[in-house]
Amino acid sequence: MNEKKRKFIIRALCVFLAVLMAFSLLLSVIPARAVNRSDIKALEEKKEELEKKSQKLQDSIDAMEAQHARYIDRKAVLDQRIQCNRDEIAVIEQQIALYDQQIQETRERLAEATAAEETQYDLLRKRMRSMEESGTLSYVNILVNANSLTDLLGKITDISDIMEYDKALQASYTAVRSDVTELSEQLEEQQRTQSAIIQEMEFKQQQMEAQTTAAYEMIANLENDMEEYNTAMAENDEAEAALQKEIDALMAKLREEEAAAAAAAEAEKNKNNGSSGGGAGGSVMGTGDFRWPVDCYLITSEYGYRIHPIQNVTKFHAGVDIGAQSGQSIYASAAGTVAVSTYNDSYGNYVLINHGGGNATLYAHMSSTAVTAGQYVSQGQVIGYVGSTGWSSGPHLHFEIRLNGSTVNPLQFFSGYTIYNG
Repeated sequence: MNEKKRKFIIRALCVFLAVLMAFSLLLSVIPARAVNRSDIKALEEKKEELEKKSQKLQDSIDAMEAQHARYIDRKAVLDQRIQCNRDEIAVIEQQIALYDQQIQETRERLAEATAAEETQYDLLRKRMRSMEESGTLSYVNILVNANSLTDLLGKITDISDIMEYDKALQASYTAVRSDVTELSEQLEEQQRTQSAIIQEMEFKQQQMEAQTTAAYEMIANLENDMEEYNTAMAENDEAEAALQKEIDALMAKLREEEAAAAAAAEAEKNKNNGSSGGGAGGSVMGTGDFRWPVDCYLITSEYGYRIHPIQNVTKFHAGVDIGAQSGQSIYASAAGTVAVSTYNDSYGNYVLINHGGGNATLYAHMSSTAVTAGQYVSQGQVIGYVGSTGWSSGPHLHFEIRLNGSTVNPLQFFSGYTIYNG
């Protein structure tokens, strides 16, 4: 091998090691590909806001109990606290998902760093073995064996290159080793943090279960005191009657708007075609147009007038109660536009879907809604989840059907259900 070629190879090896070392150093500072600290911080801030809101609601509940405020008002605030807790759990679930992703990314980077460390260690080990095997060929021996001044200067240059190579090799190994240590510590910290967040979520879930039980019992326990029970029921009857008037007024307004829109469309049609036709109206829904709104077929309370089991007075029930479990999905019984999606003291979280022509369906006591006012929904679309918000002593779905603006018995459109007679 001639002198120039030998020097070229030595310098090429040094450049290769320098590049390899730079790559390993770069690897150690590459940020997570999809998850960064700002993502996690945003969720932490959101959770902190919800915790403050939850505490304020609890303070309100304590004050209302001390002041013997109306039961229906107390239940409304308790429902808000449960919803706030549910929102906190949703945020924590997002945090856990982010940490899942971050931990996976850190594991991948650690695997890459470990592989780089093994490669560098192998190179260093081979270099050390080579030096041991050629122990007689020390830097001093190389210089002593120089044939001339020119040869000596050339050998000094070679030794300098080899020393740079050895230093680069050692520095590169040290860098990747540092990467492995740092990433291992980072992974352990992420796993500890995630474990703490999971424990927090479990605590929040237990807390929400306790709050939900307290909400059930608040109304159920009233039966032990008839005077308080009658007062509370009167509050609810007042709130429910007010809501029914609001719904009646809204349905009348929607029918007027539909009629005006149909008349305008017909006038435009006549103007364009020069023909006349009969008046257009809203669509009328037939029996086959409805579907059952939840995956439970047990009727716990029927439609119509009934004798209240505790007060022993006749009261009207505008829909049917379906004894579904908390959290079950609620489906749109027919396609239409969401007219209302809100909270009411009596009906809790409820949704009213307008199907046109004065026809509508209503779904009440939801734990939470999944649609907003003005949104079009298709038949069978999930619009919310079963709960016990509002004036309710246990999870169920209150379901109403309105035709031409008036409530009708929903059961006339279905079969296969079971009526509870306990």
